[in-house]
This record gives sequence, C-alpha cells and structure tokens, in this order.
Amino acid sequence: MSVEKSSGDAGTREPGWTERNSAWSVVLASIIVALAGLYVGYVFNQNQLEIARINNQKQLELTQFREMSGLLPKLVSENINERRYTALALGLYGKVAIRPLITLLNDDDANVRESASKSLSAIGGDAVEPLVNTFRDNHNSDQVRAQSLETLDEMRAQIVLVLSRSVFEARSTSGLRTRETAARIIGNMKDKASVQLLLNYLKAPHDFTLEEEKRVARAVLHALGGIGDTQAIEDIFTFVMKVPDEELRKSAEEALVGSSGNIVYNRDIVTAKIRTIMEADSSDTVSKAASEVFDLQQQRYE
Repeated sequence: MSVEKSSGDAGTREPGWTERNSAWSVVLASIIVALAGLYVGYVFNQNQLEIARINNQKQLELTQFREMSGLLPKLVSENINERRYTALALGLYGKVAIRPLITLLNDDDANVRESASKSLSAIGGDAVEPLVNTFRDNHNSDQVRAQSLETLDEMRAQIVLVLSRSVFEARSTSGLRTRETAARIIGNMKDKASVQLLLNYLKAPHDFTLEEEKRVARAVLHALGGIGDTQAIEDIFTFVMKVPDEELRKSAEEALVGSSGNIVYNRDIVTAKIRTIMEADSSDTVSKAASEVFDLQQQRYE
C-alpha cells in the first residue's frame, strides 16, 4: 500500500527555496554591517567632539590664564581701589581665578575682601571645595577662615551649617572672627540643633575686656534669641545675672525679650521661668536681673 507525502513534508522544498534563503541572508548581513558601521561612526564622532571640547576648554583656560596673569601684579598694589577692582575683574575668569581670589580673603582692607568674596560667589560650585579646604586648614589666619565661611554662606553651600557647628565644638581652635561668623550663620538658619553648642560657649570663661570676644558673645546671644528654643532661657538669664559687662547684659536681655518687631520667645514662658528661679534664689543679683528683663518686656509689649 503506497503512502503519499504531504506538501509540507520536510523532505520536499519548493524550487528555488535555497537560492531565496541565501539572498535574504546576504541582505540581512548587509543591514547588520551597515548598522554597525553607523554606530561605530557615531561613537567616533562623539569621541572627536569630546576631544575637541576638552581641547577648546584647555585653550580657553590657557587664554584666560594669560589674560589673568596681567592682573595678578595688581593684587599687591598699594592702591586699595586697584586691588578691589582687580578682585571683581578676576571673577570673570572662572575657576582659574579661584586661588588668587582666596589669597585676597586675607587682604587688610575689608572692601577688598568683600570684592573677592563676591567674585568667588559668582564663580559658584567650582569654588566650594577650595573654600571648604581653606576653612578647614587651621594654619590659615582667623580672618581667612572667617571670610571663607562667610563666602560659603553667601553661596548657600549646604555644608556651611556643618562647618559653623564645628567652630563651637569642644576641641575647636577657631579664632574669634570665625566664631562670630559661625554664630551669625547659625542664628540666621535658626538651627535648634546648635543651641547647646552656643550655650556651652556662654557658660565657658571668657575675657570680655576684649572687644572681639564681646562681639562673639553678642553674636551668640543674638543667635539664641533668633532661634527661640525654650531650653536656653534659664542659661541666658544666668548670663544676665553673672556677666559684668553692661552692654553684654543688655544683649542677653534682648535675646530673652526680643527686639522691636522680632519677638521670638513667648513672654509668659520667659516670665514663668524667671519667677521659678526667683523662688529658688531671692538674692539681690537675681532680683536685679529679673527686674531688668521685666522692665524691658514692659517696654516691648506696650
């Protein structure tokens, strides 16, 4: 009995099938080769563009450096205005000007330092790391470290609060200008996490016959008053009682009561805490300090 083979049997192929399959394979291979060529060409062109960009950037920096080198001798000019305008001009040269601008942060004239700080702020992100390194280098002068911190604050650098807190840590050897700047930054940012560090400063012994030391204390008191954390009330009042300097005592009272238009602490809370202290200590020192605070409250709230 014979069996017919179906047309779909693997043993049979239509005439010309092999030739057509081979042709399609050639076409497919050609497409793959063409696509690979396009990809390789694209990558090559991108690499060439990147090389050209880097070369152009280097050429620009070299040109800027050559132009800037004509300004550098003016940084040591005896003319303050010349140094100041040079500091402003350097800001136009970008990151190649960062190092000489940081050097100007140690200039004797405040206007020159301010101009250098503005130029660094204008340069932006490229200046952050060099400024942080300048601040952290304890071999730099107090003035340079304070100005570096000030510039980072103007740039709204996120790290500025961490650096400011570090100034008031127990092992810190920061100078008085740096402490004053750090206290002001902490106060402006109303950072409650820094309150205890600031209170530790108030509790430590200081020579308030030094004007710079008094400026730090005023900045700390202003910061505490601006933050308005109730845990600080008793320590600030204790400072009012103990500090011999009348000007600082007034600053401490202002911290508790607030300045006109900027009253942070709740009057009733401050009053209650002071009366609690008076109940435990009826000495003239406490009574006198309490009277001064209450009188100032009366003036502020009228």
